[in-house]
Amino acid sequence: MKILFVIDKVEYKYFEFNNLVTNFWMIKQFRKACDVSITTVSNLSLVGAEAYAACNEVSIVGEDIVYSKRVSLELIDSFDLVFFRPDPPVDNTYISATYIFDFVKRARVVNSPMAIRNFNEKLHSLMFREYMPNTIVSASLEEIEKFLRCLMVEKIEPSAFDYVE
Repeated sequence: MKILFVIDKVEYKYFEFNNLVTNFWMIKQFRKACDVSITTVSNLSLVGAEAYAACNEVSIVGEDIVYSKRVSLELIDSFDLVFFRPDPPVDNTYISATYIFDFVKRARVVNSPMAIRNFNEKLHSLMFREYMPNTIVSASLEEIEKFLRCLMVEKIEPSAFDYVE
């Protein structure tokens, strides 16, 4: 079985510091019985209508996982299983990666990039407003500051700021 992990740039950079890699245990367990490769969202591409990834093969050395410095361009559909595991920021590169995965037809993808793109976890929580405090989602610093000022007036009494020795 061939498995691809799409990880974030920080994990890729510090991959051989195994404790910093959040996917370390999954990768290590799969590598015992499968061919495992890693890539990042910035290493994904479309050639025609086929999705590709510039990959590094993973191996186990002693108790550690390491990756080959040799990069190979692989058709994503040549993998049996793909774990889409990069952390945000949800920027243009990240969003583009989710669109590239729209062209993956055969490989089974865990953490559907389309679902991640279309159903943002931060916004999804707003569907359950009755279970959460007042919330704002905004790119406007001015709007956020205004929201916080309103909360301070409503919720925090001046005595809450008194220093007690």
